[in-house]
Amino acid sequence: MLRYKRKIKGLNQSQLGRRLRKSKSYVSRLERKVKGYEPSLHMIKKISKELECCPIELFLFFSDIDCKYFKKNKKSDSILK
Repeated sequence: MLRYKRKIKGLNQSQLGRRLRKSKSYVSRLERKVKGYEPSLHMIKKISKELECCPIELFLFFSDIDCKYFKKNKKSDSILK
């Protein structure tokens, strides 16, 4: 999702990294969700500003929330209806 948003903005990893004052490898690790590279809320806010997207969307991308409302299966679909 992060890679998709970055490409829509026409940025490569280096360009986004410069805008965030981070390295290209940092951006790459975020895109791949490498363990130990979870951005702070402040960084999520900066990324959302640069990519012009909702910070909540990024927060959900980076968090591994195990919640019935985010799962796509028959049980949760029937709960939500």
